[in-house]
Amino acid sequence: MKISNGLNKKRSAFALVLLLGAPCLFAEAGLSFAEAGRRAVENAGELQYQRAALAIQEGAWAWGRRAFFPKLTLSAFEDDRLALYAPDSFQKNFSLGLEQLVFDGGRLRAARNIEKAKLASAYAQLESGRAEIVEQALGAYRNILLMRETHEIRLRALFALEKQRRVLAARLELGMALKAEVDEFDLSIMETRLVLQQAALELEEAEARFAEMLGEETLPPLLEKIDVNRPACAVDALAARKLALESNLQLEEARLGIKEKEVEAKYAARSWLPSLKANGQFTLRGERYPLTAHSWSVGLTLEFDTPFLSASAGGAAGVEGRDTKTARLQSSLRPLPNPAAYPLSHEPKLALALERERYALLVERVGRGAELAAEQCRLSDKRRALAIEAAGLADERLRLAELRFELGQLTVVELLEIQNERTQKHIAAAAAAAALLAAERALEKTHAGP
Repeated sequence: MKISNGLNKKRSAFALVLLLGAPCLFAEAGLSFAEAGRRAVENAGELQYQRAALAIQEGAWAWGRRAFFPKLTLSAFEDDRLALYAPDSFQKNFSLGLEQLVFDGGRLRAARNIEKAKLASAYAQLESGRAEIVEQALGAYRNILLMRETHEIRLRALFALEKQRRVLAARLELGMALKAEVDEFDLSIMETRLVLQQAALELEEAEARFAEMLGEETLPPLLEKIDVNRPACAVDALAARKLALESNLQLEEARLGIKEKEVEAKYAARSWLPSLKANGQFTLRGERYPLTAHSWSVGLTLEFDTPFLSASAGGAAGVEGRDTKTARLQSSLRPLPNPAAYPLSHEPKLALALERERYALLVERVGRGAELAAEQCRLSDKRRALAIEAAGLADERLRLAELRFELGQLTVVELLEIQNERTQKHIAAAAAAAALLAAERALEKTHAGP
């Protein structure tokens, strides 16, 4: 079972709705928010390298189970001697050794659990990196949507100016308008076209950067749109806090960090326990083939290692040939091998206490952040509604201004100012709708992590 499987289950249905809320999400052609995030992640070469490196480390961890099984040793040597004043010697020796860990106080298992916890933390960090790339892609997507919507608003304003300019030119031919008024319209049209050209260049540059982020030569059609009339998803602050505490990736990563420190503390607490190993050896020897002499032995070895005392003791019994029985005992003792390591043995407990304190602070920060994000969504929705109302009033004001202009009660400059104000109000409404999308994404991040 993959270590990363547990992290993949931490997904929120609410967060998915926020991210993928557009009705055209599942269209076959074009690029949705979800598809943009997926392609950006797939195109992130460094992220793929990290994932491959973790897969290799996970494979190495799986092969580490070998440490629980017996260790087999095969050895052979041949020693031939030709002496001038002594008998010649031809010695041949083949041996088979076996060693099995019987007890080590759980240190080997704890060491493997530490490696497993580190791998899980690394996968959590990888998931955070993936989420960061998705966020960058969604930010670029929203920025392009806003730039396109702004461009469309300015285009409509330009068409309105050109239409009014044609009407004014006709009135000039009839002697009902002044040449200066037509010139003023021409200047305003030229300025608007210049702004549109600059915005088009900026939009083209932004689209090229976004296409590069997605690994595409040209940007695919974008399915999502900025809908100024779409209200925010109604989310209760307390519900948002509860969901964030259940599924936030930062909290999941912090919990994995606590688990890692707990295992390290257990490992340090068991470091004083002795280890017991069983070993056996079988040997064939002789001067010529086939080898007829043989011996075998079995024994136990006890090792004890602490900062103040290090010791080992072992015993073995066996048989050589048919008539000889052997027994061997050996021991060693080394006092104060490394007393400076004793204070360091308390470090894992301190690290665990610090990690738990950080987790408690993170829980409060994530919960409070979710509440604030939910409130920000509500406020952004109100700003969007106010911006729409302001744009509607600007439309009405322009309609009245055009009537007054036709009656000669308003100058060209005043009419153009009112038209420009109307354009800015519509741009502000589009920006407010884009800000609402960003606020909803910020709320989603509190549930899924950065």
